[in-house]
Amino acid sequence: MSIFIDLVAEMHEKINSAIFSYSTDRDMKKLTEIAPDLLIPLANIHDLAVKVKELRKMAESIRMGKNIIERYLSPLFDEDVASKEDYLMNAILRLRSTLQSMIEISEKIQDLDEDLEGTAIMLQDNLPGYYPSPAVIDEMERYRTDETMVFNLPFGVKEVGFEDILRVSALAGCKPEYLPVIHSALKCISSEEFNLFGVLTTEYPCWPLIVVNGPIRHTTGINCGNNCLGVGAHANTTIGRTLTLLIDKYILSIRKTKTGQGTPCQYSYCFGENEEESPWEPLHVERGFDQDDSTVTVIGGESPHSTADHVSKKGEDLLMTIARSMISMGSYNVYLGDGDVMLVLGPDHANFLAEENWAKDDIRGYLYEMARNPLELLEGRGGWGLDEFRTEWAKKFEKVPVVKSPENILIVVAGGKGRHSSYIPSYGMTRAVTVKIDH
Repeated sequence: MSIFIDLVAEMHEKINSAIFSYSTDRDMKKLTEIAPDLLIPLANIHDLAVKVKELRKMAESIRMGKNIIERYLSPLFDEDVASKEDYLMNAILRLRSTLQSMIEISEKIQDLDEDLEGTAIMLQDNLPGYYPSPAVIDEMERYRTDETMVFNLPFGVKEVGFEDILRVSALAGCKPEYLPVIHSALKCISSEEFNLFGVLTTEYPCWPLIVVNGPIRHTTGINCGNNCLGVGAHANTTIGRTLTLLIDKYILSIRKTKTGQGTPCQYSYCFGENEEESPWEPLHVERGFDQDDSTVTVIGGESPHSTADHVSKKGEDLLMTIARSMISMGSYNVYLGDGDVMLVLGPDHANFLAEENWAKDDIRGYLYEMARNPLELLEGRGGWGLDEFRTEWAKKFEKVPVVKSPENILIVVAGGKGRHSSYIPSYGMTRAVTVKIDH
């Protein structure tokens, strides 16, 4: 496969589809809506095509078309409405013709991808990507699967296949061995119980969090220890980034969703469990898999909330610190659904608790009882009343738990030295999903 030809064909199809929609009802809105989404792909096609002698004239035509669309979108463009529409339509029609010619010529060029290797382009997250070598693509092909991820959403069915995963993963800088993790993460979020549509369209700042368990953590280099929720690990960063890019490109454009303030987790949200320093069985074993299985768990989570505790001398005191960190009245899981939350215990905190014989179920039970808000504080505040069923359930308590059941609290061990842990609230109307990685 040639990623360049795929990119050009994809852009041609997008423009062709918009023109067809316009031709059926003469609604200029169809073209106007796609115009902003054309800018980055057209810039990439230009920057790649200009590297190839046979495509340079067409690259200039692509650049001119992109400039026309930018001018059309500028608030300073003060032509009358009819003139503006003609201006955009003419540019779109010329681009369609140029892209079609570019496909036909590119298919005849030998060593096309070798000429483009290493070229910097811009991806949808406005961060750079690089055109991969044919050797990388060949290596990624080893992980090919015929399974297509199907997303049944209120506005239609979306599909993501292996070609889509390969193309985006390669451009985002993934190593070939990351593909099974990404494929499994997509399988998780395609599950009905994950409720991807809710996670993507809420104004609440949440995003799919990928947690990796099992031997694949080591073969891929996923960071489970120091700074595992931060920067520095190629696998964590590019796997999380690729999931975001796949969602944005093939499922639902982030630009078109009402995400309020958004969250930095949209750039990348992925880590592995530090099973080696955990005193308990790991997450995937708790959820019914074998110790030697590799799994991905995805939860629709907020950014991590710090639960630092340096001075507690008893496990119960540490858990009280954590419980008081969990009762934020601004978190949706306090008001919505029966969703899961996640407690990410640092190894020091985890082993401190285990030394006092606290098992995971004991921790869950304690936090369920102690992480509560007075009913009178919740009523009429925060997200009270957004979920009728959850509201009626909450009225049964004088002090309302932040989750509906202790089992809704997922516990993993991750990170490095230091008496620090993190609590990750959720959107509420989403459940964590775990799948086995086939690799």
